[in-house]
Order: sequence, then structure tokens, then C-alpha cells
Amino acid sequence: MIVRKHPDARCPHCGSPLYYGLKSEPTGWTARYDCTAAEGCGREFTVGRIDRASVESEDGAYERARQFGDEIYKR
Repeated sequence: MIVRKHPDARCPHCGSPLYYGLKSEPTGWTARYDCTAAEGCGREFTVGRIDRASVESEDGAYERARQFGDEIYKR
């Protein structure tokens, strides 16, 4: 899984920066957020599912995953 650092999202448990990525599935992706052990508490969060038909490309899926973080974890 390729992860990207969210510009603003913070872990709700320790306040460290969060990274997000996509886990590929046959019909879409599962959006995940990780608080790395090196920077924080090491927790992982599944935040939603993105249907392949709802986006034009994998880049669109990453953008949707980033938006999940905006809605859930942004402080």
C-alpha cells in the first residue's frame, strides 16, 4: 500500500500526523489511515470504501480518501 501524508489530519489518540492509503479490492478500494509507530501510537483506521465506478482513476480514489480524512480527523 502506497501511503501519503495528510496535510492536516491528526490521530485522535495521540495527535500525531496521519498517513492514508488504499487497499485494493475487486470492485474498489478500502481507504485506510495510519498513525505510524515512528511518529505516534501505531494505530490503523479503516475510514470507508470507494467503489471503482465512482472515480475515474486511482488518483481520484486517493483524493476521496484524503477527503475522508478532512471530514473525520482534521483539527
